[in-house]
Amino acid sequence: MKMEPRDVMGSLYSEGGLRFGGFQIADFLEATEPLEEKRSGIREEIIAEAHYLVLWRDRFPEIAFFFGIILYQSLWVALLLFVAAFILEIIRFYIFGAIASLFLSRLCRFWNWAKIPAFIIAAIILWPENIFLSITLLIFLIIQGWFGLVTTIGMLPIILLVGRFVYKTYGGQGHNMEGLAMNFIINRWRLRLFPADKYNADDKSE
Repeated sequence: MKMEPRDVMGSLYSEGGLRFGGFQIADFLEATEPLEEKRSGIREEIIAEAHYLVLWRDRFPEIAFFFGIILYQSLWVALLLFVAAFILEIIRFYIFGAIASLFLSRLCRFWNWAKIPAFIIAAIILWPENIFLSITLLIFLIIQGWFGLVTTIGMLPIILLVGRFVYKTYGGQGHNMEGLAMNFIINRWRLRLFPADKYNADDKSE
């Protein structure tokens, strides 16, 4: 899983167009230079992992909505699961950071490939029994799956509330999920490639 970093007026972007706020391309290159020397191509792996980890915030609610429709055949249950999954993912992100980040990034990438056929097949299966839910799946696929409007606009109040809380609690760029995800992934790879750094940090804290 690799993705090229992009320099857009000095700011760090992923090849997929995601901007990692708070990161300048020069800072990214400097922070990952020892990692690149240790493992050639690691920068592309870091970019891809961080990119999909950020997108997982939107993909997890999509999956919850999909299974809410399939398992319960209820729009209200699906919407409730969508909101709950969105909130739970934000909580998971800030509490656990990069734990299982590689697994979640790969799962996110897989869902990006699978969601269109999954929604279309489910809509076809539901059509004879419930035309309304079948059409709902297709509309959701368009406005969320292609444009991300549900999480971008519908969840905006939650995003703003969480961002404000995190900013007041931690200050700085803590509310910036994209930049924070990049920090998480760089640190995860640093501890993996240079495990002695962890023990040195533990010794200094004692």
